[in-house]
Amino acid sequence: MHKELRPFFIALVVLVGLGLGIGQYVEAGRVREVTLTVDGEVREVAAVGSTVGEMLDRMGVKYPAGSILEPARDTRIEEGMEISLKRMKTIVFYVDGEGEKVKTTAGDVSEFLNERKIELGSDDVIYPDATSKLNDQSVVVVTHVDVEHEEVEETIPMRIKLVSASELPKGEREVVEEGSDGRRIAVYEITTKGGIEARSQLLSSTVIEPARERVIKLGRADEDELERIKREEERKLEEERAQAAAAREKEEAKKKEEAKQNENGEQNQNQNQNEQNEQNGNQGQANGNKPANTVATYTMEATAYDDSVEQNGPYGAYTASGTRLRPGVVAVDPKVIPLGTKLYIEGYGYAVAEDTGGAIKGMKIDLFMDSASAHQFGRQNVVVHVLGN
Repeated sequence: MHKELRPFFIALVVLVGLGLGIGQYVEAGRVREVTLTVDGEVREVAAVGSTVGEMLDRMGVKYPAGSILEPARDTRIEEGMEISLKRMKTIVFYVDGEGEKVKTTAGDVSEFLNERKIELGSDDVIYPDATSKLNDQSVVVVTHVDVEHEEVEETIPMRIKLVSASELPKGEREVVEEGSDGRRIAVYEITTKGGIEARSQLLSSTVIEPARERVIKLGRADEDELERIKREEERKLEEERAQAAAAREKEEAKKKEEAKQNENGEQNQNQNQNEQNEQNGNQGQANGNKPANTVATYTMEATAYDDSVEQNGPYGAYTASGTRLRPGVVAVDPKVIPLGTKLYIEGYGYAVAEDTGGAIKGMKIDLFMDSASAHQFGRQNVVVHVLGN
């Protein structure tokens, strides 16, 4: 190479090298407009970085293993690119009172239910609503509402008629017509929520056999005496009917219990174990100690609530789990005490965590009571024992 041209070629090589380095720097720092969708939330962002992974890292977007990112982290950023991230999360999911923890990448309740292939009827209830966004540890409750028609045969009570008879000695009674109860076919509309009957409404009634009036003569009785005797006779009839009904129910219950015992021997064994656990817990309390099967103990701030609209809003007599409110049900923060956990609360008794509340966060607990007790309870600290099996 000619000596005069050598410096020229060296300068050219240096300039080309610098140009390549600057180009890579500009590419990495270049801002491009992209569409980023995270758990269904769409936004336009100015992406900085050469790959999808670099962009998310610079934005501080974190996601656990199992999340779905499209396109992949090593994909180079391009102007107008669409990027989707569905983060893996754990959901506490209840169907008709039965709960489990499941993992999902769904962004909202509707997508989650579709993913789980949950079919909903027109009357079924979901909580929260289908458009609600899901976060880690969100609670989703599905309560199936069934409406059925049931046809039953019912008794039509006979009426009692008393008349004063001058031909009879005073106070003497004579049954002129024995009378009898009638029968009818009644059709009811039965509404169940989560397998629990919530409402029964009579739709129609057809008389099969009309009731026949019982007529009794009462010797030389005035109006007051006739009314008193009539009430006595009506009370006797009611007692007879109640005894007969109780006998039928007892017999039916006996048959059901025998069938249940034959079919679920294992259930009986579990029940015996539960009773033993409770006895152990009671023995511990009798000795001034916590229940023997306690696995953790907390001191929590407690309030009380009932099933009124003012206290429980639109959920009425039901919990966030879809079960019916009853003494022994408490509302908790699922992040502290998982739903379904059995508890012993000093001053309240045995309980189960089946409900949640907007104000029940952290070390707070809400105890279900009747209205009068709930209003008197106020706010106080209680000792909560978490029970094991």
